[in-house]
Amino acid sequence: MARGLLAALALLAAGCDRPESDALVIHAQPYIKEVYAQVVADYGSAHPDVSVRFEPGPRDEEQMVQQLLRSSLIGAPLPDVVMVSGNFVRLLAERELAVPLGAFIAGHPHWRTTVAEAVIEAGRYGRSSYGLAFGFSVPVVLFNKQLVRRAGADPEHLPTDWPQILALAKRIDDSAEGVVGGLLEYDGGGAFAFLALLESHGGTLLSGDEREVAVDTVAGLQALDVVRGFGLAGQARADMSRDQARQAFGAGSVGVFVTMSSMLPRLEQAAEGYFEIGMAPFPMQAQGRLPTAGPVAVMLTRDPARQRRVFALMSYLTSAEAQIAMAKASGYVPANSLAIAQSAALRGLLEERSFSAAVLGRLDAATRWYAPPGPNAIRIADRITTRMQQVVTLEQEPAAALRQLVDEIRPLLPDPTS
Repeated sequence: MARGLLAALALLAAGCDRPESDALVIHAQPYIKEVYAQVVADYGSAHPDVSVRFEPGPRDEEQMVQQLLRSSLIGAPLPDVVMVSGNFVRLLAERELAVPLGAFIAGHPHWRTTVAEAVIEAGRYGRSSYGLAFGFSVPVVLFNKQLVRRAGADPEHLPTDWPQILALAKRIDDSAEGVVGGLLEYDGGGAFAFLALLESHGGTLLSGDEREVAVDTVAGLQALDVVRGFGLAGQARADMSRDQARQAFGAGSVGVFVTMSSMLPRLEQAAEGYFEIGMAPFPMQAQGRLPTAGPVAVMLTRDPARQRRVFALMSYLTSAEAQIAMAKASGYVPANSLAIAQSAALRGLLEERSFSAAVLGRLDAATRWYAPPGPNAIRIADRITTRMQQVVTLEQEPAAALRQLVDEIRPLLPDPTS
């Protein structure tokens, strides 16, 4: 990886011989900057006539997107391509910042033989795709096998449905020993945790025409019942932020932890030598779907000449070479299943990871990260997160929280008569 970073720096230095405006600019969060540096280096080696510059944005993705929106309003330069989670694609498309990719894809008739539909679907809004997925992450349930064993359960036969998972978390919970039975990440932004619970139970946030809030249903109640279950298993007394929860699990003080699959390598590193991590796929009902997270490349440049180069760079992100670089340096699984099928090296890399099969198996039920219409998507997500906190801390019953959500979200939706 050090060689990759040095190569990236060398490429950037070489790019200084060209006018600065000639370099293609990728804007993304810094948390997997090593991956982007490697991809930039590899792409530069294969395309020495193209200069690419990676610019890390704020760690908080909502802040990064808001900066892009402000820059567009004042006419400040925008990056050529931005890497965002799928829930922000709609916002960028509605603001007419994202460039639809249909014409570029149609211009490469052999492109679809090497790029899976899921890559395109992750960036879809309406009838057009505005982005290409680079990697996928799905929610998973992790277990501290040492604490599972201490609670009298079999760490080699972990539960796979919510009633059994929550029952085990309650058995593990031990406030006297400083052990929290279970923690559920619910503050990761974009209401992802709620959407995962809701959609995996067969529900939706809004009606089909997106005019009505659709959470006050059996699926909505089942989703928040799971949230309440984690409160009863210890989270009510030990509620903490996403980063704090990850640190606590890595330190061995949490029995059951619902987080993202992309976190597995970091958590395994933290637990190494102290305890073994077990994993179960995120429970789903037969009619359920599961939203995916992960970086999606969105084109912003309006210059036709730059657009052609940007699409070539975006297409490279779906290649086996780029997918290998991403898989080696992060916990994301490759988004392009066709690249996996066509690359023995990529398949071999995934086979070395004990949890890859379980994560990839959930991609059959994967769907894009939904975002509600209009300018209030972030505010709606914030309202949902607040209700989830009230439920997990046992300050509000699930049914009451759902009714309040309907009342809070409805006025934030676009006026259907306007």
